[in-house]
Amino acid sequence: MLKEFIDFVESVLPTVEKDKVVEVKNAVTQFDFQNGRYVFATTDLLPEISQGDIISNIPFRYFGDDSTEQTFVADAMVLSVSCDIDNKNNILISPLMPIDAISKDASVINSIRNNKVYNYLYLPDVVMHDEVVWLDFINTISRKILYKGLKKAKFHRKVSLTQLGFYLFVLKMTVFLFRKEDAGTQNKRLKAD
Repeated sequence: MLKEFIDFVESVLPTVEKDKVVEVKNAVTQFDFQNGRYVFATTDLLPEISQGDIISNIPFRYFGDDSTEQTFVADAMVLSVSCDIDNKNNILISPLMPIDAISKDASVINSIRNNKVYNYLYLPDVVMHDEVVWLDFINTISRKILYKGLKKAKFHRKVSLTQLGFYLFVLKMTVFLFRKEDAGTQNKRLKAD
């Protein structure tokens, strides 16, 4: 999965040097296998809340098609940079959802599992229970509310990313937010200069 994802990243990012792609593919081999799999996440939590942590029972809000406010509760991944978590009033989060809730089509599921669907982050790790992070559904939660909820056990930190998981997270966020634009849009930008 990793080597295929690296090829995919190379194809969608504006500039990736060919020799760097080979270096990244070779670097992947440094990470440990456990039971024949790479380890992307761990229940051995980092000492502090960190980017990529999964926290349970987080409320999410959005406006439905009829303009009414809707809510749901889900596990969430922290998207904010770790140093912002302690220094900003709000923390960016995205919900997790079961992969089979997205589609029953095997080819779509396969594309999601290979991280080729831009708006979902799939971490192929047993502690993730075959869930994906829904990247284009971003909410904020007050830092004070989050810490208070953790202290009162309303919320629970479940998972932290390993270094390999963090690298995959960073690459996926880069692809999701900074991939190449289509040629038509790029040409319009050039003409605007």
